[in-house]
Amino acid sequence: MSNNVVYGEALGVGGYYSLNYERVLFRACRERLMVSASIGGSYYYQPRDIQRVYFLERLNVTYGINGIYLEIGANVILARKRSYSYRDYWLAWNNAGTLFPHAGIRFQRKNWPFFKAYAFPIHNDAYNDFYLYLIDKPWKGPEWYWWGGFAIGYAF
Repeated sequence: MSNNVVYGEALGVGGYYSLNYERVLFRACRERLMVSASIGGSYYYQPRDIQRVYFLERLNVTYGINGIYLEIGANVILARKRSYSYRDYWLAWNNAGTLFPHAGIRFQRKNWPFFKAYAFPIHNDAYNDFYLYLIDKPWKGPEWYWWGGFAIGYAF
């Protein structure tokens, strides 16, 4: 089993895309159980000077055999957003943070390509406006929607 993974992600917790690095922290049960942490980031620019920078932190627990694992985890997203203030009508930087779980499946072997697909719930509130925009849902809470992503990279 590999200790490190570098991967690109599409339609996941980073929005349209993200670049990430993951490291295995702990193994048990003949390498069937794994705990890993990852960091990553993404940048998004929208017309009319809206910019978003996402810093992604994750903690994953996986269980499986022969390189195929079920995964559950927690995601922390720290977002820095530059957009027009609704109150003052000028560009301002805003900070936001959100925490949510995910579940999925992954393929990971040493010196092999890496693949992961997963889903996570989105709470309908202002912190998750980016995801709600992508699935064309208005803010009206307290509702939950499902979103998912996939990742491709290299395990070493």
